[in-house]
Amino acid sequence: MPNLLDFRFVGTEVLDGDLTPLMNHPNLVNAGFLDKRHYNLKSVDIESQLRERNEKAKEYAYKGEFQTYRYKAFGAKGDA
Repeated sequence: MPNLLDFRFVGTEVLDGDLTPLMNHPNLVNAGFLDKRHYNLKSVDIESQLRERNEKAKEYAYKGEFQTYRYKAFGAKGDA
């Protein structure tokens, strides 16, 4: 799943509690889950670590006072 940008696993439990693969995924910019005592990372930790990556992946569009964004296509020419 090399193009995975967002991963949610609410209601699913990671048995060994190791969430470091989320941080090792090269393109992941958002992750959502319920905190469990045995998880080695908490949702606020993941969110703060992915925040910069998330902003770099966005391409903003403006129309008057309105703004929106889309995620850049990873691997596309011109992406940083």
